[in-house]
Amino acid sequence: RLFRIVPLAFMAMLALAVWNQSDFNFLFRNLLFLANLPPQHLFAGGEHLWSLCVEMQFYVGIAFIVALVGRRGLFFVPLMALCVTGLRIFQGAEMSIVTWQRVDEILAGGTIALLATSSTIVTRVRRLPASTPLVLLPLVFLSAHPEAAALNYARPYLAAATVGISLYVAPKPMIQLFQSRQAIYIAQISYALYVVHGILAAGWLGSGERLLKYAKRPLLVLATFGLAHLSTFYFESRMISLGKLAAKRWTASRNNDQASGLA
Repeated sequence: RLFRIVPLAFMAMLALAVWNQSDFNFLFRNLLFLANLPPQHLFAGGEHLWSLCVEMQFYVGIAFIVALVGRRGLFFVPLMALCVTGLRIFQGAEMSIVTWQRVDEILAGGTIALLATSSTIVTRVRRLPASTPLVLLPLVFLSAHPEAAALNYARPYLAAATVGISLYVAPKPMIQLFQSRQAIYIAQISYALYVVHGILAAGWLGSGERLLKYAKRPLLVLATFGLAHLSTFYFESRMISLGKLAAKRWTASRNNDQASGLA
């Protein structure tokens, strides 16, 4: 995940630091993925990168837990999700980008991943009506609206359940759509789209009065997809291959050390 996320994120942060003429302390907090924590240090044009901070902090936290207690530590994920949601309710944080008021969305997804390892649960999910994801989807959108009030607290679980269930049951047109070449392509470049779009939208391509701004919108979309394509297939793919190679070498080295110890 580090090789998947960090290279492009760092390039974006360095570009934003130059563009905003930020000092080193500001940049440093972004490079450590701490910019979403109070006092927040999010770049102008890079405000959307707060979610990368939450994600990376989750990876470090869960890795630390597993390092301490082994794979059994993963079963803390559902409990942590409920604790974070409980804290949000207590603090009245319906919408927040601070990790301890937002990471329940990742933890809810992690809970779905754990449930998917149970053949009994998967069998029961497969018996649900194919329309179930479509029934849940409007609730997901509603729970993401600022005016949804208390329903915001259910957003992590509604979204996770919708995605999780759709992996096993969904209307045929939805399955065909998700398996189409176009959907697969968008999934491939989705990370680069996420990183690039906010930066370009904050520049000239997203500036101007309403008429001018929307006249430039097709150019903004083309530039975003073009840069995302180049990043995904000519930069990120190489970084991911490098990460896989490093992981294989590290695993082989550790196995050799363990074998030497046993000998």
